Amino acid sequence: MSRISLTAVAGPDPEIYWTAPTPPYTDDAIDLRGFVRDVQPLYADTNLVIVPTKVSAGTNLKVLEAMAMERAVVSTSSGCAGLGLQHGKSVWIADSPDDFAIAIEQLLADADLRRGIALEARRIAEQSFDWKALGRLQFDLWNGLLPAQTLRVRPGSREDLPQVERIQASSHVAAQWEPDSYLVYDLQVAELSGRIAGFSVSRQVDTDEVEVLNLAVDPSFRRQGIGTRLLQSIASPHVFLEVRESNEGALQLYRKLGFQEVGRREKYYDDPEETAIVMRLSR
Repeated sequence: MSRISLTAVAGPDPEIYWTAPTPPYTDDAIDLRGFVRDVQPLYADTNLVIVPTKVSAGTNLKVLEAMAMERAVVSTSSGCAGLGLQHGKSVWIADSPDDFAIAIEQLLADADLRRGIALEARRIAEQSFDWKALGRLQFDLWNGLLPAQTLRVRPGSREDLPQVERIQASSHVAAQWEPDSYLVYDLQVAELSGRIAGFSVSRQVDTDEVEVLNLAVDPSFRRQGIGTRLLQSIASPHVFLEVRESNEGALQLYRKLGFQEVGRREKYYDDPEETAIVMRLSR
């Protein structure tokens, strides 16, 4: 193996923490740095990130940064705790100096293994730690702390169908289905103070894909985030839906939530005849 160089970012006065008898700056294979304002170029230049911390005192941002930069990581158990990573697949865990050295040598020598770990780490970073994912967690946290009389989304039942039918009839842009048919699919209702304020109907079309068949909100409860809550309650990584081309309010909502236009279906709707915009949300 060719000679390895190490860049260590240690914060202010890094020499304080150096315990080896020889100062690090006498070895040109070690670049010991103090405070670095922007570490992104260092991640871009490296083949491997090592996190040898003995204890975890925060949110393990160093590992998250490396994951986001699509870099393989060798870490202690504490250094990557709580991030949902798996040894050998999305991180390499080593808890002794010898194991650490062996892991570094193995990953630097095996580009395919290193690349596979980096790709899986990046996937987890996007899925669990991007702004949308964190926003959903924050939303769920605040919603759980709100009083019980606030909005909640729950599975719909036959007893809810009269109110579902009333809401559907009051929304001329919603699909007008027989309410009984919704029980075959996933019917979710948004309940506010004992009253159904909106509903959604969806179906699972693949292991990680859901199609929204209908969504409607009671006119007296609109602009209160009810449609947003109903859509956010769908946990699938990929969500598809169709919307009338003229339904600008719904289009704005879907775009705000991250849906993107992926197709058009000409003359899809009747009464009146209109084009459907096909949209997809990928989390």
